[in-house]
Amino acid sequence: DDFWAENKPGALRRLGEQARWWEMTYRDWLDIIDLRAPGFRVLDVGCGFGQFVKVARGQGFQAIGLEPSEYAIHRSVAHPWVIDRAWEDWPSPGLWAAGRDCVSALWLMEHLENPGGFLEWAHACLARDGVLLVVVPNEGTRLQAVANTVAAKKGWWIDSTHLHYWGQASFHALLDKHGFDVIDELGTYPMEEFILAGMDYTND
Repeated sequence: DDFWAENKPGALRRLGEQARWWEMTYRDWLDIIDLRAPGFRVLDVGCGFGQFVKVARGQGFQAIGLEPSEYAIHRSVAHPWVIDRAWEDWPSPGLWAAGRDCVSALWLMEHLENPGGFLEWAHACLARDGVLLVVVPNEGTRLQAVANTVAAKKGWWIDSTHLHYWGQASFHALLDKHGFDVIDELGTYPMEEFILAGMDYTND
């Protein structure tokens, strides 16, 4: 419950300053969902302040969010479509006759004690042709290793709230183990490029 208040102070302000960029990014992801998922329902797990839910609803999706942090819920931009629940406490997927068309988990899985259990739960939640939209940090890349030799702060990507670290291959293996096929893949800009170009942000 203290994650947003104690671990990410100022996050809501920063998200507000970056709102236009995030909205464009979320619309790109929602366009992919629209192409792949059979319907228009989205369940955003660990939705934080609800920005993705808000944009999804603005795009015509029937989107709701699950968020266990009272701090985030009270400041959510997506009331009343954010529910005070963790995924483990959400009703059994078997109660949802039609399932969900998309389960989204944006920068969530690296924080979970049991990411495999989450994937099993998400798989059970989804309709037969449903889609899992998941975003995780891509760690252990060659570019990251090179940048680490010159960065002011070594291992700057290590975070006290991250319990798991994946690269592309290891995350693909995890998804495959729990019954998911990768049908599309995107990456954000590799920030290590800035370090190698002499703009070392790792102490900031």
